[in-house]
This record gives sequence, C-alpha cells and structure tokens, in this order.
Amino acid sequence: MILMRNDPSASYVLLVEKTSPIRLNISLAERWALQELFEGGYLAAAVKHESRHMEGDITFLYNPLAAPRVIRKIFGESLWLKLSLQLTEMLTLLLNEVYTIAITPPSDASKYLDYELRKFTRSWSLTEKRGAVKANWLLQAALLKVLCVSLEKTLPQEFAIILQSLREDMYDEAVFTQAERLFETPWNIIKAAAATNVPAKKQFNIGAESFQLSQLLTMQKSPLFKDVY
Repeated sequence: MILMRNDPSASYVLLVEKTSPIRLNISLAERWALQELFEGGYLAAAVKHESRHMEGDITFLYNPLAAPRVIRKIFGESLWLKLSLQLTEMLTLLLNEVYTIAITPPSDASKYLDYELRKFTRSWSLTEKRGAVKANWLLQAALLKVLCVSLEKTLPQEFAIILQSLREDMYDEAVFTQAERLFETPWNIIKAAAATNVPAKKQFNIGAESFQLSQLLTMQKSPLFKDVY
C-alpha cells in the first residue's frame, strides 16, 4: 500500500511501516527533498534502505529523553512534556536508522548517506531556526557524523561548517558528544557481529548511554537558537 502525505511535521521522505499490508509513506511536504531523491540519483539506494527496515523486529532498550529544565521553568510543564516526547520519538527513529544502515552493504549505505547529508544541509539553510530547539538538530547531526566516520566518508564541507556553528556552548558540545557515543554503541555491536559471522542482534541495551544523554539535555542553559545562521 502506498500513501501520499502532505504533513509539514513529517521528518521523512520515504517511510516503510511494517503493517499488514506493508505501507510505504511518501511525504510531499518538502517537494525539494522528493525531487532530489529522483534527480540526484538516490532513489535506488533509498528503496534498498527502506526495504532493510522490514528485516525483523528490532528492540532498543533505552531511557526516554527529557527536554531541558529551563524550558519547563519558562514555558511550563505542558510544553516541556511535549518536547520530551518529541525528542524520545526522534531518538527511536534515529536508532532504527543506525541499525538499518549498519546492515546495508557499504556502497548502498554510502549512497543513501549522501542523500541524508544533502537533506540535512538543505533543511538547515531553509529553516528559520531562531527560537527552535537545538536538541533536534544536535541529535540528527551527531548521527550523520557517526555514519560518515564509520563509513570512512569525508565530512562534506557544508556539513562540517554546520557542525561548528551548531554547538554554541559547552552544554551543546556535551549533548552532541554523548549522542555520538550512543549511536556508536549499536553500530559497533552490529559490525563486530558481522566480522565474526555472528547473526546480528535484534535487541540492544543502551540504557546507560541514553540516561546520560537525557541528563545532559536537561542541563542545557540555552536550549533554543538565538541567531540565524
């Protein structure tokens, strides 16, 4: 089943849901991203990537993330809870990306990563960030950097510049570094198993890493962007 969606809040272009029947969601909200998928030659890699999402039931055991305490203090409990839930949902999506890319042949994984990097840098340039939550960008950027390093890809210059400007202070740096450690954990486990011909694990316990990440997020002093880059 193919579903076309026009949801501005969607964080995907193609998304497979393991329902019965299996559903392929196509987001029309960011037309440039869908256009790039076809015109940039990334469609085959994206389809292969999404097909990998259908391989088995993967479980990540982790602590939910908490939004910065200063947000609760200034904007109230309701918004703080909403942002905490959004961060936890994003973590779930990004962890599944780690697994899927880790079990994908390197050439296909590298091509798909090229597409994700282009989407990230284009979104960064198009999005009004003043007043936006930094953590959303920090988590995505940390994953992309981990994938680049793991696949032995040179960081694109535009992405490298974004990384420099994204981490505004020591609190942002701490969140980014811990997010890197968190994403590296399942990647290293999967690759170590593959090197010894051991079947890939289906359950990953990253409770300690996610707890530390959550603690660092709560301590951010300036969790919102102040300037537009």
